[in-house]
Amino acid sequence: VAEEIGARWGLDADAVLASPAALIGTVDEMVATVRERRARLGISYISVFDRDMAAFAPVVARLRA
Repeated sequence: VAEEIGARWGLDADAVLASPAALIGTVDEMVATVRERRARLGISYISVFDRDMAAFAPVVARLRA
C-alpha cells in the first residue's frame, strides 16, 4: 500500500510511512502511530475518507478505550 501511494505522491514507501499525511497498517500499528504522532507532533485530529470510515472504526474504538 505504501508503495502504491508513494507512486502517486512521488515518494518511496519509507517516506510515505513516515509522512503524517498517511496512516497505513494493522489496527495495532495505526493505533501506535496515532499515539506516537500525537505525542511527538501534537496531532490530535485525523481526516478519514468516507469510503474508509467503517474500516477505520476499530482504530477509533481502540483510541477511545
